[in-house]
Amino acid sequence: MNILFVGDVVGAPGRRALVEGLDGVIDRHRIDFTIVNVENAAGGFGLTIELFDELSKMPIHVFSSGNHIWDKKEIYDALNSSDRLLRPANYPPGNPGRGWTVQKTAAGIPVGVLNLQGQVFMPANADSPFRVADEELWQSLNFVTYRRIVRYCKSRGFAYAFDRALLAEAFDRMDRDVEFRRRRGTAGIIAQRLVRLLRLQNLVARLPPRFATPMAFACWHKLPRTGGHAP
Repeated sequence: MNILFVGDVVGAPGRRALVEGLDGVIDRHRIDFTIVNVENAAGGFGLTIELFDELSKMPIHVFSSGNHIWDKKEIYDALNSSDRLLRPANYPPGNPGRGWTVQKTAAGIPVGVLNLQGQVFMPANADSPFRVADEELWQSLNFVTYRRIVRYCKSRGFAYAFDRALLAEAFDRMDRDVEFRRRRGTAGIIAQRLVRLLRLQNLVARLPPRFATPMAFACWHKLPRTGGHAP
């Protein structure tokens, strides 16, 4: 699957570049799923209803955002009504909108998108993206399948931490979930048994990404398709 993520579309120049270039990029690279950050589409600050309607006509599956999504209050209703327009999931409960969604490609393959905001050089009004990622991914998406979860993060450190957390959760779930044990891969079985036998649970939390990422994928690439709260 080929996934395209377009960073901040800023003002009229950004929108013009998107209109002129998006279709070509999608065709040239055979893109299956497109995510575009639109928090600065209205003159560099926020998003208006009119612009969101225009952008919604383009081949974009999900619109992501950040702290500037709150700059134009008129977009709040769209945040509540659209399941394609996201705000950061780690804002306090009670704010308009949602922080994650599941949309389908043209081939009908579901893709989960979780929108998170970092805390470095940002206003101190958002929860830890690490804690919220754990909560949302375990409870809401329930890992329909590992490789279809799109991680919206600007920090490579966050992606690596997520893989390590994913690996630790996989080992724990192997112990308590009969259906998960039945569907786990051979690599996952071997990894879990070695960790348990050698008492290396603490080492898992410090694995470098070149080991954590493939091991996490091995543990999660076959998962039960029942349960969870994903739509």
